[in-house]
Amino acid sequence: MAQARGLRRSLDEASVGRRMVEMAQHAWTRYWTSRAEHATVGILSGLDDRTLKDIGLDRSEIESVAYSAIRGERRVCWSPAGPAQPAGEPASRRGVPGCC
Repeated sequence: MAQARGLRRSLDEASVGRRMVEMAQHAWTRYWTSRAEHATVGILSGLDDRTLKDIGLDRSEIESVAYSAIRGERRVCWSPAGPAQPAGEPASRRGVPGCC
């Protein structure tokens, strides 16, 4: 019986230690993700409007694109199977209707 209590106590301590490590890792990851998001916004904000247009962004989209990209969300703006747009449309606007 004493061995079972000792074993349970050591498992509880290991569990608490593991949770502390996981919390620290989560906080560290959130900190660096936040820094990366702010750096991305800063870099994209420093680009001129023509360069932003070349990469398919509008200045008003910078923050939403930067914050969603870091979290793994993707914005699909071009699809090879999508319907063709009129010839006068830029290449970045061809593909999925209503996108970009």
